[in-house]
Amino acid sequence: QTCALPIFSIGEGEINIFNLLTALSSGTDVENVRGIAYLKDGAPYKTAPQPVADLADLPVLDFSLCDPNRYIHSYMCCNRMMYLYSSKGCTSHCTFCSNPTFHCNSYRMRPVDYVISEIKYLYDNHNIDGVYFSDECWYMNRKYMREFCRRLDEENIHIYWGCELRCGMYTAEDFQYMYDHGMRWVMLG
Repeated sequence: QTCALPIFSIGEGEINIFNLLTALSSGTDVENVRGIAYLKDGAPYKTAPQPVADLADLPVLDFSLCDPNRYIHSYMCCNRMMYLYSSKGCTSHCTFCSNPTFHCNSYRMRPVDYVISEIKYLYDNHNIDGVYFSDECWYMNRKYMREFCRRLDEENIHIYWGCELRCGMYTAEDFQYMYDHGMRWVMLG
């Protein structure tokens, strides 16, 4: 190999790390892996950027690969809360945010089915009573917000949850709808 450890992923890591591990395990030169940086011949070297992922192409999180209890803790009105995500990025250009360089100002949502599946697994198998969505800007689309809330009811999932939003995205009626479906905190930016 022409690289020296450590190797860093630049931007979103899911695809970068998978491609890096594939290259390392097959003996392929890591110089062809997009979205990484490392020392090459003693100097910093950065490969071509990896485009941001279509979140529908990434699998539902498999919690059998780790112990979710290590990541569950109390927060706000929850005794067993876990961080999850339903989207990545944001289309805004706030000066305080890393989004323009990290997510390239793209906004992508995971399929609601993926998010509900993960919550249902954690609810049924690890007794979570809350979720904090760590998205930069949770469900910027009202249709998906309502679908998420409706699916919580359909799956008989009774949790409290919170998220981060931009000011002006939702109406008082929308906030009431979310509150009626378990939302208990919102961080506004």
